[in-house]
Amino acid sequence: MENSLSQRISTELSNQKILKDYLRKCKTDGLKEATTTTAEATLTPFIYKYYS
Repeated sequence: MENSLSQRISTELSNQKILKDYLRKCKTDGLKEATTTTAEATLTPFIYKYYS
């Protein structure tokens, strides 16, 4: 049970890091609106980086 909780916490922290990096990149790129296409194009590299 503890391992499952630990994994969920770790996943949640990873997801928060990905989101923060994504928002930072949007701000850097001057994006004011994150559309689905923009989000997919921006998040895909971060997802591969953290989960590969």
